[in-house]
Amino acid sequence: MGEMMNSERRPATTHIAAGSKVFGEITGTTDLVIEGEIEGKLHLKNGVVVASSGVVRGEIKASSVRVAGKVQGNVEGHEMIEILPKGTLEGDATSPRVVISDGAFFKGNIDMDGG
Repeated sequence: MGEMMNSERRPATTHIAAGSKVFGEITGTTDLVIEGEIEGKLHLKNGVVVASSGVVRGEIKASSVRVAGKVQGNVEGHEMIEILPKGTLEGDATSPRVVISDGAFFKGNIDMDGG
């Protein structure tokens, strides 16, 4: 029973698996890991991770956004946006903290006033 209580306290994570394609709007309070493709808006209270195989075409708003794959659209991170090596962001980045790793690709504007 103690084990069940511990699992209930862990934050939930939603996965979009490689090979999956989603069209539309995704909202919620869980973390989201994208290994497949999404076309649409993502508005999440927690973090978004675009894995190396992940592709997002559309707007992302979340507390933090980590990009190892490809994003085409504007990104707003209320806490942070990080573009990892080999990650691609084509769109504007709005966050109080923006990290662009060596080897990452970024094309757009950065606004560090908002977030």
